[in-house]
Amino acid sequence: MNTPLEIVAGALLLMIFLIYIINKIPMYREERLELLTKYRKTQNTFLKVQDMLSDYILSHDAIDQPIMPGVSCGEYLHEMKKEFSKNLSKNLLLKIRRCNNRRVINRINSMLNEQSNKLIKTRELINQLQKKSSDNSELCAG
Repeated sequence: MNTPLEIVAGALLLMIFLIYIINKIPMYREERLELLTKYRKTQNTFLKVQDMLSDYILSHDAIDQPIMPGVSCGEYLHEMKKEFSKNLSKNLLLKIRRCNNRRVINRINSMLNEQSNKLIKTRELINQLQKKSSDNSELCAG
């Protein structure tokens, strides 16, 4: 039978072991918070750009108008929606919140950077379309 001294010693060793394990496992709290902020910012920007394209399509009846060679505005909008659900979904948010792995954090960060770069290019494409449209309307009015 265990004596009280053995029980106390065992409990003490167990506590020391748990404290050691907890201190050894990096929590990456700051990185996760930064990543969550970046995720939300990218998600909001994505939705704004998607709305810009949708508004352009509706106001100019441009669903079949090419946004780039071989791709119509409607197809591009459809691809944007698919990409949003694939890369900026609630699953990614949950993954970021639970993540405790440096490689996964870096991979998600890289993907968010890639999404941000795509959004910049898409916004430029939409601005070019709007500029062409306003130039054409000025020519028709003049």
